[in-house]
Amino acid sequence: MKWKIATLIIAIPLMIALSPELAAFGTFIQIIGLEFLLVLIEVQLIAIFTYVYRDQLKPMLMFVHDFLTKLDSNYFLPSSQLVAQCPPLILHAILGLVSFYWLFLVLI
Repeated sequence: MKWKIATLIIAIPLMIALSPELAAFGTFIQIIGLEFLLVLIEVQLIAIFTYVYRDQLKPMLMFVHDFLTKLDSNYFLPSSQLVAQCPPLILHAILGLVSFYWLFLVLI
């Protein structure tokens, strides 16, 4: 019991004097729990990555998709429902694979 009191007498003034934000943050973590704090951080990261993908990466990827569609007539991205019905259809998403496959069949 004496050690707990001594620790509180030393630790609390040091936390308040050296870094009040740290003391408030430590109290906040104690109140909500560490697991919930990690869930809050994860939700923020998901929101940030969603924003970056939707507003910055997707337009660039659509430009590449349009270019690849013009480059190879057999290239297209099938929807997940079509792939579920016919799994080999996913091979059309690989650039040149279907075209070269037909070329290979013609040469043999």
